[in-house]
Amino acid sequence: MTSKGDVEVRAIIKFCVGIEQTPTETCKMIQASSTTKKCCRSLVLRWHDMFRNGRESIEDDKRCGRPSVVKTGVKDKVRELIKEDRRRTVRKMSSELGVSLSTVHDCLKEDNMSKVIARWVPRLLKNDERERRLHCSREFVRRVE
Repeated sequence: MTSKGDVEVRAIIKFCVGIEQTPTETCKMIQASSTTKKCCRSLVLRWHDMFRNGRESIEDDKRCGRPSVVKTGVKDKVRELIKEDRRRTVRKMSSELGVSLSTVHDCLKEDNMSKVIARWVPRLLKNDERERRLHCSREFVRRVE
């Protein structure tokens, strides 16, 4: 599936080919724009060449093989396994569910989970939350001392 940002960049490249701009000028224009997704020069060159050679579509071509999207059933099962035992390894979950290691990693990544001292915990996403936990930990240490 093509993202909206990719389609916008390709539309700009196609337009620039139509007005006979060079790939370098096109790349500079895309890099200077603050509203479009940034892309590398080699990508601009490749798409510029394809549009110059007659390509009309700005969408990705169909690809063969399975999609790389993880089914929600597997995600739910991984969540259940983590709830049962936060110390369970990725390898063990993979063998229990009959899926690849990368599939389990993808599920954990989508849930923002990371391994901290042999336990799966949600990643700290905000500095406020990190500060609060740090304060609580220091307070705990102070009380113990």
